[in-house]
Parts: sequence; C-alpha cells; structure tokens
Amino acid sequence: MSYVRHSFVRKATFISLAVVSGIASMQPAAAQFGPCRSAAPTTPEVNLFVSDLDRAVDWYRKNVGLAEDQRWFDFGRGGISAVRMNQYGAGVTLLFSPAQRGLSSMQLLCFVLDSPLAPAIASKPIYLVDPDGTSVELAPRSANTDSTPSK
Repeated sequence: MSYVRHSFVRKATFISLAVVSGIASMQPAAAQFGPCRSAAPTTPEVNLFVSDLDRAVDWYRKNVGLAEDQRWFDFGRGGISAVRMNQYGAGVTLLFSPAQRGLSSMQLLCFVLDSPLAPAIASKPIYLVDPDGTSVELAPRSANTDSTPSK
C-alpha cells in the first residue's frame, strides 16, 4: 500500500511541476501577436472568400495599401478565381467561387505595414470593415520592429 501511495505522490508531483512549468513559460497573446490586437499578423497564405473579387482587390489596395502580386483562375475547380495581394510579407489571398456566393467567411485580419496607411509607432490601431464584413486591423509598427522592409 505504501508503494502505491508513494508512486501516486510522485506522479502527482511530476504532473504539478509540468503544469506549473507550462504556465510559467506561456506568453500573453499580445506578445505572440506583436502589435496586432485582434488576430495574428496576416500573410498572403491567409485565404479569404469574397463576394466580388474586383471590388475586394480595389478595397484592399485603397484602404490597406496592398498590391496585387498574382492572379489566377482555375477552370477545373468550379471556376475559383484568386488574387494574392501583399506588401513586404503582409497580405492576403482573396478567393471568389461561384459555389461560395452568398456565404460569408467572417474573419479577423491584421496587417502590420510599412506604408503611409499604417498607424504611427506607439499609436492605436485602426479598425476597418471590408465590403464583405471582414474586420480588418491596421496595427502600428512596434518600436522594436525592424523598419527595413524585407520582400
């Protein structure tokens, strides 16, 4: 009986130490997201379904400062059209599919940009809503973020 109790106490102690160690090593979400408050920084690998591709491309160009990087149309997958837009690694891939018409892909997007549209260092983020209702955060660059753009 003593051996079973000793074994249980060792296991419980080990589990407690593992939990405490895990909690101690956790970082707050803000630290993981950097200057973004609503979502992790958005990259061109993030896909967003839109109801009107040309309208969305125009909106992200004018309001976020993204440039069209690549456009393609896939005849074999139900007519999906896509446009990848970015600026120095920040960006999004906009997708339009006739089969998805009317469906919303409500998301939170956050862009950390190096452009006149970006909020100044240490200022508050700017929150926008795109034509399809997706929340878009333009985050200020943090003071410790390298301001040299890398493509």
